[in-house]
Amino acid sequence: MANAPPSMDSARLPARALIDTGVFIRAMGELPKDPRSVDCKDFVNAMAAAGKDVLLAAPSLAEMLRGQAMPAVPNTGAITVVAFDDVAAVELGTKFPAKTLKTVPGGLPATYLKYDAMIAACAIRHRCGFLITLDEKLHPQLPPGLKVAAPGDFRQKQMQLVSVPAAPSSAKKGSGKP
Repeated sequence: MANAPPSMDSARLPARALIDTGVFIRAMGELPKDPRSVDCKDFVNAMAAAGKDVLLAAPSLAEMLRGQAMPAVPNTGAITVVAFDDVAAVELGTKFPAKTLKTVPGGLPATYLKYDAMIAACAIRHRCGFLITLDEKLHPQLPPGLKVAAPGDFRQKQMQLVSVPAAPSSAKKGSGKP
């Protein structure tokens, strides 16, 4: 991955973040026409350049690869795939009650929310400062205490330019001096 883009504020980046499937596929260049892809790539590149941990939950990898005849696992040194293990299973079981997993926002299939719950459980289990997602529907389903952000939330703040009236000129007319 490339050096940190100047548009990401390295001081605002978390020490460790888990990216969800949507962020991952865009960071890997899968949807180049999606305008959000720039934020995803920039976030991963900035994290890598700053020596910070970018994690991907194994369920995200499965979600991305399912249905492919010969799945090829994308390889990047900037992203570490982490397991959904027994500790993540306990997080899932205690922080995502069954009734929550039946309430699917926006009429999405139940498997959508189940994958997201497993991904969030991995973020908690692997002590990530943030779950990085583009999915705003996911936020209400997450347990309190798990910080959620979009990749673009870490861009440097733009300075707001304001119009200031010009100061009156102190030069005498016709003097030629400003």
